[in-house]
This record gives sequence, structure tokens and C-alpha cells, in this order.
Amino acid sequence: HKKIKKINNKKLNEKQWSGNMETKESLIEKPKTKFIKVKCKSCKGEQVIFSAASTAVNCNVCHKPLAVPKASRASIEGQIVKEFK
Repeated sequence: HKKIKKINNKKLNEKQWSGNMETKESLIEKPKTKFIKVKCKSCKGEQVIFSAASTAVNCNVCHKPLAVPKASRASIEGQIVKEFK
């Protein structure tokens, strides 16, 4: 008795399933949020924040806003320097 798995309404046996890496990777969603390094527009200080911050994030140096929460994402007020995966 062979195990059969369904992907996108296609039946695949074990041999097809194990050899189909592209299909496996397409089933795993990539996260839409990430940590980002933001540079403050006022004092040029850098800080790592979450891209979907649910509370306001202020600069640790000058206390100006770096991110303001909006719906499901944060509105980034500073300059994005780097994105972390």
C-alpha cells in the first residue's frame, strides 16, 4: 500500500513527493513581516524594530517616532537601512 499525498489537487506518490522540492517549497508561505534596522531622520541614530509593530516605536536617542502602527503593518517614519530575514 503506497501513501498518496495531494498537492494542488494533484495526487503524488512517495517517489514523486520526495523528488518535487519546488512544490514543497511553494507550499510554505514566506513571512510578510521582518525585523528592520531604521535610521532616525533627526539624530541619525539606528535602531532595530519589527515591521508590524503594534505600538508606536520612538528613537532611543531623540525620542522622535520611528514607526507608527497602521492596520496590519507599521508606517516607518525613518530610513530603512537593513532588513533581516
